[in-house]
Amino acid sequence: MSTRNIYRNIVGVSFNYVLAIAINLPFGIILTRAIGPRGNGLLASMLVIPSLISAFAMLGIRKSTIFHIGKDQFKIEDIISSLFYLLLLSCTLIIVGSGIAFYYIDNPNYKPIYLLLVFASIPFEAITRYSMNVFVSKEQYKKFNFFQWIPSLLKLILAVILLVIFKMNLTGALIVMLAKDVLMAIVSLKIISGSYKLHFKPMMPIIKSLLTLGILNTIPQLLIRLHYRVDIFLLERLSSLENIGYYSLASRFAEKWQIPFAMGVVITTSVANRRLHKNLPQDVNRLIRLSVIAGIIGFVILYFAAPILIPLLYGKKFIPSIHIIENIIPGVFTLIFANIFISWFSGSGRPLTILWAVIPSLALNIFLNLLLIPRFHAIGSAWATDVSYSVATILLLILYSYDIKTPIRKIFKYNKSDFEFRKMLSRKPQKDADASKIPSDSPWANNNGFLEI
Repeated sequence: MSTRNIYRNIVGVSFNYVLAIAINLPFGIILTRAIGPRGNGLLASMLVIPSLISAFAMLGIRKSTIFHIGKDQFKIEDIISSLFYLLLLSCTLIIVGSGIAFYYIDNPNYKPIYLLLVFASIPFEAITRYSMNVFVSKEQYKKFNFFQWIPSLLKLILAVILLVIFKMNLTGALIVMLAKDVLMAIVSLKIISGSYKLHFKPMMPIIKSLLTLGILNTIPQLLIRLHYRVDIFLLERLSSLENIGYYSLASRFAEKWQIPFAMGVVITTSVANRRLHKNLPQDVNRLIRLSVIAGIIGFVILYFAAPILIPLLYGKKFIPSIHIIENIIPGVFTLIFANIFISWFSGSGRPLTILWAVIPSLALNIFLNLLLIPRFHAIGSAWATDVSYSVATILLLILYSYDIKTPIRKIFKYNKSDFEFRKMLSRKPQKDADASKIPSDSPWANNNGFLEI
């Protein structure tokens, strides 16, 4: 387990997140200029199907793994070995489900070679994801951080070779992604096999336990992923590939400024390992308050920088993305806090609590997209995103406030200690081993809160 406190863990994860963004920036420039607005839209629309299906087919195993390893109920070698069987199941579901979806969509722009490359990437990407789950579950953030920026560097190198030197188009872009996934899968397997003594004996009690909590995680994760991607799907049905390209670039560009977004993985793990982290609710509240300031500063800079950076980096043909970025900023800003609250409930083993916020906001998102896209196209989708994401965040805030028994006004009340950064980073982590000190009726003390569905 990590011996650093939650703030140092978040700083480490955030630094590597920023490093990955910095490396991804030239990759995004090369990719976008190589395939153009139409190719960018086609790529986004092709990847959205496996992305949505994987939200279900991954069976919620990431957060289930974090929870089980954090609880130390089973030997970690047995858990990792059991993940092998769940990996096979997940990949099969994603490939079969995506194949059926593409068959019925029957888009003539989806060439067989494109789909073959998309499908080939799925198992290798899943191996890397499962490996990263183990690293973060054990709070091995150095290993986890390695897998944040190395894939970005590989993509950049491969993009220079295939898209710049050999001038390949969309096929080259998909080969870049496949090659990156294969290489990272090989590295992750080598690290895992070198760290743990693995076996392939099926451990049915562990598999059943992982699946049970994982399926509970799957329902909100599927709806959350749909929340993030339904706009692309509806734009494909109600608008043009060019509009999808503009919108896809705008949303990716805006999301890159969510540096506080990187704290979600640390919060999930810290909550799952909460006996090792004393005063965690107070620490999370402080992170929320600091994220308000960091988010506002970041997105103000983004608002004024976008008109300069978009044509400079991606070319004048992507100028329509600027207005979309300016309109989508409020929704992306609220996602920072939604991610914190979602991470809290997932780490505590009560993922279904999230549905109280996700279901109504998703319904609102779909309704507003259907209403606004035919008239306003990508801008209308940006407005729908702003409203629905804000509603989701407000509902999640109410649930979180109830869960930790703290009024909302107190969560956002700044203290002098919020800005004592050196003291926060140097504080030694304290174990909270005496669970009896926590009231038995507190949702923080157990996994069966009133709000669980």
